[in-house]
Amino acid sequence: MSDSPQVEDIDTMMKDLSNEVNLLFSNYAKTLSERSALDSLHVQKFDEILTEARSLESQIRQKKENLRSYLTMIAKTLQR
Repeated sequence: MSDSPQVEDIDTMMKDLSNEVNLLFSNYAKTLSERSALDSLHVQKFDEILTEARSLESQIRQKKENLRSYLTMIAKTLQR
């Protein structure tokens, strides 16, 4: 009967260890999930910034072209 308390102690210790490992894995999974969500948010924000930058670039190119046309018109008027 002296083996029985030791076996129970080992069983208890293994259950506790298993619970602790499960808790660690759970926390790790939660951290990975949060990180994944944050990464996804960063990608979304980057896409929004990139879209806005492209829109601004297009507007600037259009204004540049308008200015070039206006200056060409002025130059032709002055040459007359």
